[in-house]
Amino acid sequence: MSWKNVSYLGDSNAFTGAAVGNDLVLLVFQNNVYGTKNMTYFELYSTLPHCESGWSIIFDPTRSIFIVYCAPLGLVQTLQSSKDGRSWQWLGGKYYILGVTDFIVTKEGNYITTGWYGLLWCAIQWSADGGHSWIEAYQGPLPGQLYDYFIAVAHDDDNNITVTILLIKDGSNNEYDVYATSDPKISNAWTVTFSFTSSKFPQLIFTEGKFIIYNLDNNFILQSKNGFNWDSIPQRGFYNARIEAVGKFKDNYVACGYNGYMQGSFLTAREDFNWTLSTYQPGNNTNMWYCNGFLQNNGQLFTWMDPGTSDKNIYTTKDLKTWEAIDVSKGQTKINVWSVVDVTEFKKRDGSSTWALIGQTNNGLYIGLSNDLYSWQLYDPKFDVSLYSNYKITNGESLLVLLGYSFQTSYSYVYVSIDGIAWQKIKSSVNLIYDIAIGNNLIVGIFQKYEPKSSVYTPYSLVKSLFSDEWNECLLINNPVFVPIQIDAIIYDEANKVFLVSAFSGLIFSSPDGCNWTPVITGTTQMFWALDIIDGHLIAAGENGITVVSN
Repeated sequence: MSWKNVSYLGDSNAFTGAAVGNDLVLLVFQNNVYGTKNMTYFELYSTLPHCESGWSIIFDPTRSIFIVYCAPLGLVQTLQSSKDGRSWQWLGGKYYILGVTDFIVTKEGNYITTGWYGLLWCAIQWSADGGHSWIEAYQGPLPGQLYDYFIAVAHDDDNNITVTILLIKDGSNNEYDVYATSDPKISNAWTVTFSFTSSKFPQLIFTEGKFIIYNLDNNFILQSKNGFNWDSIPQRGFYNARIEAVGKFKDNYVACGYNGYMQGSFLTAREDFNWTLSTYQPGNNTNMWYCNGFLQNNGQLFTWMDPGTSDKNIYTTKDLKTWEAIDVSKGQTKINVWSVVDVTEFKKRDGSSTWALIGQTNNGLYIGLSNDLYSWQLYDPKFDVSLYSNYKITNGESLLVLLGYSFQTSYSYVYVSIDGIAWQKIKSSVNLIYDIAIGNNLIVGIFQKYEPKSSVYTPYSLVKSLFSDEWNECLLINNPVFVPIQIDAIIYDEANKVFLVSAFSGLIFSSPDGCNWTPVITGTTQMFWALDIIDGHLIAAGENGITVVSN
């Protein structure tokens, strides 16, 4: 599936909903409704009354109307309808709900909404005539504290089952009751079928013959075929987390990253990339906050993390079960490495290979060199600029390339070396470079530039030839509709002679020269944080454990 940019709206309000119908596409940004008929340009159709949380929108195909709803406090009329998105009218009838949190249209054209009534009552309402008259489907004193309310509703048209979720606020860990009924018009027909706690805000849908409740703690989802009997199952992959690095060791794919609470995790998978949390974690699991990658040597897998514990920043294993900690500072005099930031294999001009690392020590930034990843010799690179963050060390063209950012000058700096000891500084022309790669006699970085007209950041690449002192700035992609593109990682694919960049919304960009970029649609909207070439295939992984593999 290919996509094209339509228009940039320039609306600073939050995007709160979209609906398609009557040959229109309508978008809502809090109170502003934008529309288009030909998908070439969105214009402002109308502005709704102010709603702090923003208006949501759906399309009723049984009556060919758009409906907007809102969940404010103090606004009594919360439902409006329109055929064209330009003129809106309040739905008539008595409301039993003051704040609408969810709205669905059944196959028969019935409306079911959830929300609250006043401050002490939760409510569900039902309508068979397009919202002109309503039946009080459920209303009662809250079982918990003030402001508890129904947050979501879903309906099984084939079996006429309705499910809703009631939020019961209880300190920092909210409680939820799941209600179900075969007749949403009768108040006492609702039954509590399941209860759970979650610090996250759950979502409810009906799809493929099942009710699904997701976005829960502990990487689980709830599913039910009838709304009354629920199963708790693990979420596939590494839900609500992000993968920072991927690799392959023998017959297993490996990944590492952290979950939503910044607790590091080591993952393993076979060929299907169905990630599972490994029982055997390298080191103290909570110290793997920033796992940066994998290397192999002599049948062993090596990984490194930041921050580490007691100098043991690199871990190695032969079987993915037993891990050995490596003290990078061993044998060094008065140098304590407390953070290994990045490690790379370095192929020298004479054909030999070594490994190089960049690490933080008690004496500042140091470079480490090793022939076996066990014993390290540390060197002070004696940079004339103090680098504090955004470190990266990579290799290519028989060169080591180091990236860092200086708070003193507010600029990124690039250093190159042929041996890892003597370094040449190259000042960049921009403030903050996110990542850098080298290949095809080019050094290519990625950064974002603030665009005052649109008030967003636009992704750019920064290109420099090894034979020139000039940097060239190249636009990565024109700014899309709705949100700016976020970029994170860049690598060089030696086999195909192209640079690859990971970006927001599941995009990957490819370029042979670092300046002319082609977007690649991957079939996901998740953000990629890890890119690597494994067995000739591009592996991209990131948010919620999403992993895609190129053909």
